[in-house]
Amino acid sequence: MAKLSLNSKWDRGSLRFFDVATQANVHTLFTDHLAPAFLDHLVASAVRGAPNFLMDKVEHFAFLSEDEWTNSATGAGTSVLTDAHGGILLMSPAAADEDEEVMAHDSCSVVPGTHDFWFLASFEVDDADKVEINIGLMIADAKVGKHHTAAGGVNDGIYLNSPFNTAALNGICTVGAADTPVALTGLANTTRTTVGFHYNAGAVPSVTFVQDGVQSAAVTTNIPAAVPLQVTLAVQEGEAVLHTMSVDWYRLLVQV
Repeated sequence: MAKLSLNSKWDRGSLRFFDVATQANVHTLFTDHLAPAFLDHLVASAVRGAPNFLMDKVEHFAFLSEDEWTNSATGAGTSVLTDAHGGILLMSPAAADEDEEVMAHDSCSVVPGTHDFWFLASFEVDDADKVEINIGLMIADAKVGKHHTAAGGVNDGIYLNSPFNTAALNGICTVGAADTPVALTGLANTTRTTVGFHYNAGAVPSVTFVQDGVQSAAVTTNIPAAVPLQVTLAVQEGEAVLHTMSVDWYRLLVQV
């Protein structure tokens, strides 16, 4: 069998592989097929791939570059990789009430304003009503959990939050510590869920949240503007027992 010399290029929003000698098409990856199915609930038209995005960052936690992340812990918490599902970030606060483990990506951020963007993540917790979780885009902060006696809570951000002492899950937009929440389906113990949101940079910006394909009503108040928001993953103890959050992957897309 003759060997092919392959090259690839973006062609009308899809990645096409072709034989260099003959220019014959060998295979085409239609990138809208690669997008998570629940994007259909957030995007009116199909996501067409990298040529239309300033950023398409996908993290499956097969590797973890510590110089790209800031790990802030209240207590002696840890964030380590496991090999389940091809890579899981296992986040474990220490076992005292209010202990918190926060991972913030130093170079994966977006400034709300002129570009639409989408954030998506898949995770689970071991005990849904005994931890507080915050996942999404926030300004840098070592204490994002509200369950701190002092100096806790997100100051500016667009994110998913589950308070301690309940398995409820909310999408929240926050400016200056003032929140606009919208209720989502909720969490269950050791059950992976896929969550996300779409920031619509229209004349009146809005945010629509989603959990496992079910989207929320649009939020139009307390949406941050002109401040860099980092990808942030945080879990906080709601009791003096060791609990965990396992993050399978996240994705951040910023449209041109």
